[in-house]
Amino acid sequence: MSYTPMSDLGQQGLFDITRTLLQQPDLASLCEALSQLVKRSALADNAAIVLWQAQTQRASYYASREKDTPIKYEDETVLAHGPVRSILSRPDTLHCSYEEFCETWPQLATGGLYPKFGHYCLMPLAAEGHIFGGCEFIRYDDRPWSEKEFNRLQTFTQIVSVVTEQIQSRVVNNVDYELLCRERDNFRILVAITNAVLSRLDMDELVSEVAKEIHYYFDIDDISIVLRSHRKNKLNIYSTHYLDKQHPAHEQSEVDEAGTLTERVFKSKEMLLINLHERDDLAPYERMLFNTWGNQIQTLCLLPLMSGDTMLGVLKLAQCEEKVFTTTNLNLLRQIAERVAIAVDNALAYQEIHRLKERLVDENLALTEQLNNVDSEFGEIIGRSEAMYSVLKQVEMVAQSDSTVLILGETGTGKELIARAIHNLSGRNNRRMVKMNCAAMPAGLLESDLFGHERGAFTGASAQRIGRFETGG
Repeated sequence: MSYTPMSDLGQQGLFDITRTLLQQPDLASLCEALSQLVKRSALADNAAIVLWQAQTQRASYYASREKDTPIKYEDETVLAHGPVRSILSRPDTLHCSYEEFCETWPQLATGGLYPKFGHYCLMPLAAEGHIFGGCEFIRYDDRPWSEKEFNRLQTFTQIVSVVTEQIQSRVVNNVDYELLCRERDNFRILVAITNAVLSRLDMDELVSEVAKEIHYYFDIDDISIVLRSHRKNKLNIYSTHYLDKQHPAHEQSEVDEAGTLTERVFKSKEMLLINLHERDDLAPYERMLFNTWGNQIQTLCLLPLMSGDTMLGVLKLAQCEEKVFTTTNLNLLRQIAERVAIAVDNALAYQEIHRLKERLVDENLALTEQLNNVDSEFGEIIGRSEAMYSVLKQVEMVAQSDSTVLILGETGTGKELIARAIHNLSGRNNRRMVKMNCAAMPAGLLESDLFGHERGAFTGASAQRIGRFETGG
C-alpha cells in the first residue's frame, strides 16, 4: 500500500502529537512515547523503530516493552536481512500476519525480539527521498488495520521520520562537540605542561614539575623519569610518589639496567603498557612499587623520551586504576612525553655546560699558577748560597723518583716553590700540578675534594665534581 497525504487527525491533534514526539531526547524515549500514542489511539499495541546503516550494512532495533527497560539490538545478519531490507528497494508499507512473518523470517521470529502477535506493519522512514529505516506497528489481536487506520499510521511515521533524523543529527553534533571540547582541553593541558617544564634546567626541579602537572591533570600517583647513567649499564631514576597528596615524596636512585622494563623500552623505542602482577619477573626496583603502594599497583606505562633519533630516557607512570590509561589519555601522554623530552635534553645540556665550565675554571687557575715556571727549572727560586745549593741538589735527586716527598718549613719559607720545582724536574711535568691547602679544608669536605663525587651523592651535591686526584692524573 503506497503513502497517502495526512488525514483526519485534525490540526490540534497533529500539533500535540508532533510536539510530544519532538520533545523526546533519544530513540528509546521516542519509541516509548510513540507506543503510548498509538495505544491511546487504538491503532496498535506496540511500536518500534528499525534503522538501516548503509555503510556497515547493519540494522538497529529500538523498542519499548511494558515494565521492561528499553530494548536496543543491532546486527548485520538476522535483523539486517529482516523486514527492513525489504522496504529499502520498495518504499511501500509492509503488512503481514504472524504466520507470514514466521514463514518469511523464521530466525527473527524465534530470536526473542518479537512476541507472538496478530498483525505486523512496517512503514518506511525517509528523508530527502532516502529510506534510512522503518517504523514498526504491532497488534496482538486478529483485527486487521482499516484504510483509515493505515493513513493515520502513515501520519505518525512521517512525524517519526523527522524526529528520528533530528535525534541522529543531534547525536552526531554532540559527538563532534565533545570531540572539539576534548581537543581544546588537551591543547590547554599541552600548553600548560610545556610552559611549566621548558624553563626548568635543573633536573630535580624538572622532574618535580613534570610529576606535579601529570598528577594534576591525570591523577597519576607515581611518576618517574629514568635516564642512563654515565656509569655503564646503570640507570638514574628520579621518582615522585603521591602517597600523601599534599606532600609528595621525591627519590633519586641508581640501579642496574639489565632485566628492567626500562631496558625493553630503550631497545624498542616504543611505548610499553602492561598490567603488573606480583608473580611477574620484575627487576628489584620495579618490584618495590608493590611495597610502596601496598600491592595496589596494577598498570605501568613507559613512554620513550626521544630527541630526534636519540633516546634520552623513559617517562614511567604507575597507577592503581586501569581506566587512567585510555586511548585518548595515551595519545595525550605521548605528546606530553615529546615536550618532556625537549626539557630533559635542555637540562642535560645545561648540566654538561656547567660541568665543562667548572672544569675550565679549575684548569685556568692551575695554568695561571704555573705560568712563571716556563723560564727555567728554578726560575722562581732566587739564591746562590751553599744551603740553597744543597736544597736544590736534593730537589733534583728526588724529582726523578716516585717517592712521596715531605717538605717542612715555617710559613713563608717557600715550601710551594720547592714542590713546584720538584714537579718541573719530574717525569710528570707535562701534566698539571694540583695543590691543596689541607689546613684550610673542612674535614667534612676533604673526601669530596680529593676523590670527587657524583651528582646527588649528598645534600648540596647539585652537580658532578671531579676530585683533585683525578684532575692531577
